Amino acid sequence: MATLSLALLLTGCAGQVAPQFGSSMAVPASPSITSESLTPSAVPNADPNAAGCKAFAKANNQLSSYMTDGKKSLTAEQWKAAEAAAVNEMDKAGLTTTGTVKERITALVSTIPADPTDMELSTGRVLAETYNTTLDRIANACAADGATVSLSKVIPAPKF
Repeated sequence: MATLSLALLLTGCAGQVAPQFGSSMAVPASPSITSESLTPSAVPNADPNAAGCKAFAKANNQLSSYMTDGKKSLTAEQWKAAEAAAVNEMDKAGLTTTGTVKERITALVSTIPADPTDMELSTGRVLAETYNTTLDRIANACAADGATVSLSKVIPAPKF
């Protein structure tokens, strides 16, 4: 009978130390893992698109600056190379993103002409309008993923 009582006493006590006979010292139970502690919201997870959105915004705004402010002290070759480098950085940023953000950045980069300043000419007006609309869509996708960005737009030639 004593063996049966001891077996019943130990059942369900895995992970706990049974007190010695005659001991009044209680052993605290181990903390348990609850289903709440395993929920995704319990573990903070930074959005993987945030860095890509910010890098894209930086490169886009640099390109816009070259288009708006001109070459300044750069030679024409340096200026064109700087514009091409900004477009390349926009593409690289897009490649680091996922989902809708990636789709929209990829679509935008593919529409940029070899000479981005062509978007500012009257013949490039449609390109500029498409570019600006796509920028709005990229900003919305980034914001939906928690990354608010400010994107400089192309100033299209006036309509005549």
